[in-house]
Amino acid sequence: MQTSENRCKEDFESFLLSPGGGYTMGADTYDAELGVYADTLIDFIQRTQPNTWACFVNGYRAKAKRKFCLSFNKACNEEGLLSVLRHGFQHRRLHFRVCYFKPESALHQTSVELWAHNKVECYRQWNYSADRKKSGDMGLTLNGIPVFAFEFKHQSIGQAVDNVNRQWMYDHGPDEVCYKRVLAYFCVDNAEVWMTTKREGLNTDFIPFYQDSNGAGSCGKMVNPATPDGYPTYRWETVFQKDRMMEGIQKFMSLQGGETLIFPQ
Repeated sequence: MQTSENRCKEDFESFLLSPGGGYTMGADTYDAELGVYADTLIDFIQRTQPNTWACFVNGYRAKAKRKFCLSFNKACNEEGLLSVLRHGFQHRRLHFRVCYFKPESALHQTSVELWAHNKVECYRQWNYSADRKKSGDMGLTLNGIPVFAFEFKHQSIGQAVDNVNRQWMYDHGPDEVCYKRVLAYFCVDNAEVWMTTKREGLNTDFIPFYQDSNGAGSCGKMVNPATPDGYPTYRWETVFQKDRMMEGIQKFMSLQGGETLIFPQ
């Protein structure tokens, strides 16, 4: 498919923002110090856990918003973002959930209502640095929390996934708060996708994200089959549709050996 890097981004974003994709366009201002879209996160807490939030505010008053984000960061540093997304975190005697997953049965009305409060957003060219001079091609957020990051290249300008690999190795602020805990980083061109769950500079281990595995336990061919939209890269409709993305976080991502985060093919 002959197109451009910007066209690839536009097509990805267009699907995500469609009714089938399920995302909304992010409009909050990113707080680089706290590593979240703080207003979005606090709004979710207020809407889903008003009584717990009221108790929290009683203790911190005007500092409640910042204190909550710092407590969230502390939990992520100690337990990892995946655990905090799945189980929430404790602040003294208060327990907070930062997202709710889809219940197995629609009969649990309260669970269905809480799940519906999730705000899953797409940010294009999101500024992740305090001076707003550095930006990533695309970030996906869950209730204001960056969870997946993407960089795009295109062979038409002589660049491909290898060039993105180097960007994730050396650029994009490895010391930025969000980039210390994003669940997975993706390198995308118009033919391939590679990804990693941990940035370690020159030692960053990228793996190919291929669909044609011939089933579980069989490596198959290292290719992606052609798709109707012309992008043989196996990324949006099958993986990052909102419900499937959240199901992946809830059920299929895993932490091996206490330190190796696995994102499923």
